[in-house]
Amino acid sequence: MVLFIVGQLFINYKHGMVFSPFYHYGMYSEVMKEKSSYRVFEIQVNGRELQAKGFTPQQWDNIILPLNYYASINKSNALYQTDIKRLMNTIHISVNDINYMQNCDSKGFEKWYKNYLSSVLKEDIATLNILYRSYQYNSGSLQPTDSSSSISQLCS
Repeated sequence: MVLFIVGQLFINYKHGMVFSPFYHYGMYSEVMKEKSSYRVFEIQVNGRELQAKGFTPQQWDNIILPLNYYASINKSNALYQTDIKRLMNTIHISVNDINYMQNCDSKGFEKWYKNYLSSVLKEDIATLNILYRSYQYNSGSLQPTDSSSSISQLCS
């Protein structure tokens, strides 16, 4: 019993470190504050805009997550360069950047995503337009701004 109490106190002291059967029970208790602006993907398929309310949460995740992953390639590569590569070298694991670095091939991604989205939506896609648009709070509601990026600009 004493060992369990000491283990639990250690996990609480480390804030966020978990090791079964010891868990930090307060790890998700912080209030999320509103941001002044948000960036959102706007997807138009065959002239109509896809909206989250027309899909189940699982279907919407299947539509949006590949875009989020593609948009974060540079962050992922930076994390590898600054932290992961250093740690791997510290523990004497040889690294080959080709195995860990991701490429930003917007044409290839757009082609893949069009085929992928076609299978998710179960329809042929003639036209696909993807924008990453900023929204700002204005008088208590989110309003779109003129600031937007195309998919080819996200990973350059």
